[in-house]
Amino acid sequence: MRLPAYSTAILILIFLCAVTGVTPLQVSLAAQESAVSQTDPEEEASEELSEETEEESDESSLLQYNGFIEFQSFLNTYRDQDFSDAAKKNELRSRFESRYGEDNLHLFVAADLFYQFQSWKDDEEKDYRYAHDSRVKRNLRITSEDAEFAFNELYLNFGREGYRLRLGNQIFSWGTADGINATSYFNPYDLREFIFREDDEFRFGVPALSGMVFRNNYTVELVFVPVNIPMRLAPENNYWSIRQDEILYNLHFEETDGMDIKVRNFAYGARISSSLKGNDFSFSLYHGPDREPVLIPMAVEVRPNLPVNVNIEHRYYVVDYIGMDFSRTIDDFVVQAEVAYSPNKANIMEQDVPFMEVRFPYEVERSSYISYAVGFNYFIPLHHLLEDHEGESVFTFEWFQSRFLEAGVSQPYLFKNWLTFKYKDTFYHGHIPVALTTLIETDHGGIIFRPEIGWDFLNGMSVELSYAGISGKKEAGELVQNSYYNYRNNDMVMLTLRYEY
Repeated sequence: MRLPAYSTAILILIFLCAVTGVTPLQVSLAAQESAVSQTDPEEEASEELSEETEEESDESSLLQYNGFIEFQSFLNTYRDQDFSDAAKKNELRSRFESRYGEDNLHLFVAADLFYQFQSWKDDEEKDYRYAHDSRVKRNLRITSEDAEFAFNELYLNFGREGYRLRLGNQIFSWGTADGINATSYFNPYDLREFIFREDDEFRFGVPALSGMVFRNNYTVELVFVPVNIPMRLAPENNYWSIRQDEILYNLHFEETDGMDIKVRNFAYGARISSSLKGNDFSFSLYHGPDREPVLIPMAVEVRPNLPVNVNIEHRYYVVDYIGMDFSRTIDDFVVQAEVAYSPNKANIMEQDVPFMEVRFPYEVERSSYISYAVGFNYFIPLHHLLEDHEGESVFTFEWFQSRFLEAGVSQPYLFKNWLTFKYKDTFYHGHIPVALTTLIETDHGGIIFRPEIGWDFLNGMSVELSYAGISGKKEAGELVQNSYYNYRNNDMVMLTLRYEY
């Protein structure tokens, strides 16, 4: 499979810059310095030019920006396919972050542009789609089949001594867990690549009004979200879409744009945080639409000479949560935990019968529910063993569990019982980052094994190569199988090229 000529040229340019140690930014600066050196000294010293320079300096001090340009490719390693079908993703991403203004009053923007190189494929051959149609979402995410433009953060910040207010698209990083946060109520997940999206892509920003009050020994944060933003799964006929290898039926997911914009569907939350004798902790409250939808099998659609379609609806319910999180540093360890409890979270009821006897639609009931994450980060003093080692060696362990407490209610589908083990380090003066991650789904024996290695040129350029092996077991009697089983044929090699500025 060949990439278009213009994308190949981009990659060649990126690697030439990396090998020579010269970045596009350095070329631009050199050109500017050359132009300045050829100007008349008397003209440079003129009072008019000096005043203009001061004005530009004042203006530039108000504007801060950074970002990166990244190319990422997924190569599926499943054996029973032609090699020409192995490339599942060839994506160019540009991220731009900017702050204009002063500390107390500024506009912050974090914008992402994604483009999928697959114009040479027919529609039925495309393995990766952002969406089936072109639309503007409630949080200003502009999406189409091959491209997407998103403002996950776009807010106006106003602050004074002791408080600050923000209005616009925001991400609220509540909780202490490194992976799945039980107390992060507001921002829905983007699961269109299961869990393989970057950390800054994994959650959608939500339109919100938030305020934070700072006191000597505690802070209080209040959040109001008038618009429900839904979680996203991969569209059908996608590399990451949920598939069933069943003779009798196929799954058809009917997504929604979220709950109606009405007062009863507004979201409210509050969090108070403090520290005491080296312990950081917080308590939180939430009322509003649940972050995760209930996946409800609604009806069966009969198709001639094909398996029947089981139509599954994404439906959201208003819930209440109370939660807390905790962290403490003990020598080389950082211990962390968080827990959230809901008295009225909704889910479908179980039907322990053969498929031909299933009654549609599934009933939905509310139940008490609890989810929690506990773990630690161990900063390994590897320099004691390797005298010249300069990197930061970190081992992370985390256990996440969620559970409905009422009998007869189906247990969570997406995130139920997960163990995470991760080792991360850098070698050779920061040039070689490495990581090894293992995720275990304990209920069904699912495993994701992901080693990563890269090369950082330390001039803004970097390259990363990783592999993901996914395995899972089928659970008898389940209409929708667990995620690890669904993606068991999605083993892949991932290549990422990035230039940061």
